[in-house]
Amino acid sequence: MTKRKGYIPTTDGGLNIWQQNLHDRIMANLAALGLAAPDGAAIQGFCTDIKTQIDTAEAAKLAAKQAFSNKQNKIALDLTNLRNYVRRMKAAPGYTEAIGMALGIVGEDSTVDEANAQPELGLRKDPTGWRIDFNLHGHFDGVNIYKKLSTAADFTFLARDTSNPYIDTAAVDNGTRYHAYYVLADEEVGLVSNDVVITL
Repeated sequence: MTKRKGYIPTTDGGLNIWQQNLHDRIMANLAALGLAAPDGAAIQGFCTDIKTQIDTAEAAKLAAKQAFSNKQNKIALDLTNLRNYVRRMKAAPGYTEAIGMALGIVGEDSTVDEANAQPELGLRKDPTGWRIDFNLHGHFDGVNIYKKLSTAADFTFLARDTSNPYIDTAAVDNGTRYHAYYVLADEEVGLVSNDVVITL
């Protein structure tokens, strides 16, 4: 015996279409279904509430996505401006290592081989896009991330990120690739990372 699937969709998009259909057609079928006008109004109210909840959640999701993108871009800009000031401070006649240490603008000694450093990227799906993970090892200022759609000829600059992770919220396709370089004092250093590839 064939078992029918549930009639209520499990996705928000499907549920929104389903409730709208029920909302629009119920009144014309009340008599045949043994229902009165108050029953129809109640059913339409439930449908409207479902639509409101879905629309509200979608708006919040889009707002959160935009807020995250704004935060990443603003922090990157602010840090660039701060680095410019730090360079000016360190070039001042009165600057000393003690002042730099007190202000937290002196990096720790490191044995990192900057010329051969290579980011290791991770890639996974995120609710708002594709998450690119990386590690700065307490040494590098950030990474420059590059992206290449499967239909593109070359990689193009996507973003500079100074803290893990980076979320790509733009369009992708099957085979989209990413790679990155480390950034130190606003300059790319080291070797290109491994490519990470989206599989849809």
